[in-house]
Amino acid sequence: MDERVEAAVDYISLLPEHILHHILSFLPIKQIAKTSALSKTWFQAWNAFQILEFDFNAIFSGNRNLYRYPDLENNRQKLYDTVEQILLRRRRQMITLTKFTVIVPAVHQRPEVVSTMDRWICHALGSHVLDLKNCKLKLHPGGDIKLPFLKKLSLTTVFADDIVVSKLLAGCPLIEDLNFIWCFGFKTLQILDHHANLLKLRVEWLKHLEQIKLEAHNLRSLELHGPSWPSRLEVVSLKNLTSLIISKAPITDKWLNEQLNKFAHLENLDLFSCPMLTSIKIWSSHIHTLHISSCKELARIEIDTPNLSSFSYSGDIISFSSNDLILSEVMLCLESEIMDVSWYIRWIEFLDKFNQHCKVLNWKLISTTGKSFLIPKEIRQILSPPLCKVKELKLSIPNQDESCTTAELVDAMLWISPHLQSLA
Repeated sequence: MDERVEAAVDYISLLPEHILHHILSFLPIKQIAKTSALSKTWFQAWNAFQILEFDFNAIFSGNRNLYRYPDLENNRQKLYDTVEQILLRRRRQMITLTKFTVIVPAVHQRPEVVSTMDRWICHALGSHVLDLKNCKLKLHPGGDIKLPFLKKLSLTTVFADDIVVSKLLAGCPLIEDLNFIWCFGFKTLQILDHHANLLKLRVEWLKHLEQIKLEAHNLRSLELHGPSWPSRLEVVSLKNLTSLIISKAPITDKWLNEQLNKFAHLENLDLFSCPMLTSIKIWSSHIHTLHISSCKELARIEIDTPNLSSFSYSGDIISFSSNDLILSEVMLCLESEIMDVSWYIRWIEFLDKFNQHCKVLNWKLISTTGKSFLIPKEIRQILSPPLCKVKELKLSIPNQDESCTTAELVDAMLWISPHLQSLA
């Protein structure tokens, strides 16, 4: 008998390197390093892997005696040395890191450890990305910061004074993406025109910030998030801005209108939880998307935006007027504490504003009163259906009254939009 035994084929090792890297991205660093012993292919994939995350909290928590015995202290230093060798190897091979994360327990952050981490950051900076979290930045007297090739900088929960922030920004002439999130210490943030490459800026909850000055001619995307807000916000020139997101900010109608007049090329506008806005007027031929949400005092929206394609609104019923629109997407999330007869009438009038403008409507209704969302029959008898031209309605009712049956729901929706072809 001719018996043939076929050798097992390692099909996983035959996968392209980018697929192997995708697999590695789901594993902790300890498991990733172990894969390098599986085969030459996995070894090469590990040595070219562009994501490095070292969580020493997790590593050290596996051995509670680490703080007591000298040999374990030496083992910790060996771990630090291994990290440095990994970084140096990638630097020699000119492999650009897409992500480099180091988490070190506060109890280990002695001067020699901080010095080691400084070297790691210098090695990683060859990737032109720096993301610092939960630390304090200090300068030696007369010191300076030079990061001439850095393109992305993110500071999260970082303490720094005005001098450090000023020198940090001055030392990053090629910066393209800049993020300050939940930072402390500095009172002034100036983004000046010598940052000619800056395209994206995000500022979120800078507790001690008193002044922001923006003069970045090429900035494309700006995000300003509260609840902490500077007493002085000076927008000198953002003539090429295309996306503006503002949330939890005490901006007024006047301030918003003045700023929008400066942004001739604005395409996306997102306003969230701005408590002082009462009447929004937008006149722009460039805006494509407009999102307004949870502005509690807002009573009126007036827009003349002929190229608007996507509109979303979340809040109670307001006065809404617009020019002739051709909207590909509308998302309405109506929230109310009072749902009486007059409210339903205003609701129907509000929906009717979109009857001519869209074929597909995404619609969520949140009732904080617990009452049914169904339009009373007596109102249906005297008013016309508000969405008679809408062909597709996507409905979400997270707190539907239990007394509302499926049949009643369908009946109400067919009255609202008699020509429905799809009700999701």
